[in-house]
Amino acid sequence: MRTFFTSDHHFGHANIIDYCGRPYASVAEMNADLTQRWNETVAADDVVWHLGDFAMGDPADWRGHVAGLNGRLRLVLGNHDGAAEVMREAGFRDVYENVVIDVDGYNVWLNHFPTAGPDGLDYRGRRGYVRPAAPSAYDIALCGHVHRKWTLRNGILNVGVDRWSYRPIELDDILTEIRDHAKTASNNVGVGRAH
Repeated sequence: MRTFFTSDHHFGHANIIDYCGRPYASVAEMNADLTQRWNETVAADDVVWHLGDFAMGDPADWRGHVAGLNGRLRLVLGNHDGAAEVMREAGFRDVYENVVIDVDGYNVWLNHFPTAGPDGLDYRGRRGYVRPAAPSAYDIALCGHVHRKWTLRNGILNVGVDRWSYRPIELDDILTEIRDHAKTASNNVGVGRAH
């Protein structure tokens, strides 16, 4: 059993194709390709943490999207998701606002929105929800919401599909990105990757 992370699939959302420059001619093509890439990556017994904005449109359709995906799906609510009960009815095992989990000895904080940082960003979302305060202890912070705007900023890694070849990623991918970013930052004093 492996653990994967992803976010912002926006199944059923036509406007996301143009908004994020996704390489699809239609919603049907996008939904099919996202599902295929997911299932090529994730096995039936793997756990997948989806960090929000799973689908748009009629919640009655969401169950079909969930049912077509490999793995045991858990959700951290995004600003476009339904209430926790709606998302459980769609097929998610567990639904959270945000949570810290243990993955291979790392405390990983999962939240849809990135925290505010030195650049002044403060992400707000559904029904007046404001990002929670960071927990007192975590090793890695993961988020979604920002689509392709950046991969790593203020110590938070964006696991959105638009940054990861439209596939869920594992902890090894996350650790590699963090290490590569640290090397780049130390070699270019004060200059990180441009995303």
